[in-house]
Amino acid sequence: MDPMAATYLVGIEQGHLWMAACAALYLAWWTMFFRPRAEKPRGAERAIGVALILAAVVCGCAGAVGLARSAAGLPHAVEGAVVALVGFAAYAALAAVTRAVLKRPVTTELVLIVAWAALEWFVLDGAAGAGLAVGVPALLVTLAFLFSMACYVLYYRFRGWAAFADGCGPLVAVGAISLAFVLLL
Repeated sequence: MDPMAATYLVGIEQGHLWMAACAALYLAWWTMFFRPRAEKPRGAERAIGVALILAAVVCGCAGAVGLARSAAGLPHAVEGAVVALVGFAAYAALAAVTRAVLKRPVTTELVLIVAWAALEWFVLDGAAGAGLAVGVPALLVTLAFLFSMACYVLYYRFRGWAAFADGCGPLVAVGAISLAFVLLL
């Protein structure tokens, strides 16, 4: 393997570790603020919750930038700009369909789901260009995307523990896949 490609793959590994940390911190925040029958955090506990979500944002941004920069250094069959345009188009279509047809309010989670999937498909295209086998990781991203979309659509139809678990699902999937990619790529 080209030594530069190996360097970029290390960056992809680090980016996935940041994404796993983001998912874990977001899950901790979600648990703190949305656990059924729990009192809403106040005082120091609320401050900890705010720190958790801010740390999740920092880790998510570090992971996304690290993944994008590292993947951009690898040979691609599809240009990054094309992946971004497809991601924007997919977001617009999914937002329209989930709102108009499925009557689901559009929330930030849809942006996160689509952006994550588009970024991972860009990473996988670069990994394939570097000569790595990406069949299993591509299947994992596709399944996680479909699972996350199902959770997104169903969330407001649930109450209590079912809604809480539904909200946890995509975070667990992204965290697990990010850690799996450290081993698989």
